[in-house]
Amino acid sequence: MTDICSECLSRWRCMLAGVMVLGALCGPVAFLAVAAEAPRTGAPPGLDLSAPGVAWAGFVAPKQPDYAIARLFNDYAGPATGLGPVTDGPAHPYVNNEVAREMRLQPTYRVANLDNAAGKNLLPWVREALMKQNQLVLRGRNGETREARCWETGVPAFHLNPGLMHIIQTPKEIVLFLTGRARHIWLNVPHSANPKPSWYGESVGHYEGDDTLVVDTIAISTKAFVDSYLTPHTDQLHVVERYKLLNGGKAM
Repeated sequence: MTDICSECLSRWRCMLAGVMVLGALCGPVAFLAVAAEAPRTGAPPGLDLSAPGVAWAGFVAPKQPDYAIARLFNDYAGPATGLGPVTDGPAHPYVNNEVAREMRLQPTYRVANLDNAAGKNLLPWVREALMKQNQLVLRGRNGETREARCWETGVPAFHLNPGLMHIIQTPKEIVLFLTGRARHIWLNVPHSANPKPSWYGESVGHYEGDDTLVVDTIAISTKAFVDSYLTPHTDQLHVVERYKLLNGGKAM
């Protein structure tokens, strides 16, 4: 795959704006989709995930500084209504590197807010795990995310790394390659009977309609976390992602 990506990068140099749509809970994600050759995937006409493009969150968007976007540089955004993801709180506001750099603030580590509706909705064992993590952070220990340590991140946290994502589309699989991490999505096949848990689980996908790739992932290692607050999950975690082309194929 390294050779493929090197060849792709030599061919594609254009950058387009876009936003990745991942489902109900989604934050801005940077991606650069590339292809080693003209796609021959059997996908619906127009669904070319390997078209070159890039999206980048926050103040780095030319002439469009937006604190709300920069704040979600590598976090999930909440839904319009209903419970959202784990977030920070007023007692310990989170300042990521992007906000800190542009607003000249001291960056901080994440402290999960367990007093809001989302925090109170967590199962007791999850709240306990986050309480312990919060205590470590407040003592100045273990505040780095897995991505910051160059460790594997799991799914869906794979998408929280604000780097460039290379998407390689072939007839039998889609490969997502993000800052040294790779996910394989096998197309039009069922899940294995008893898949062995792994960092990125077992992902199978299929095309839905003329513009959407649906990815179903199970068997994700419990050593990974749901988010950058280190929210744990069980071995029954089941993640469904939808990748949809927008703006005539110029965005995702």
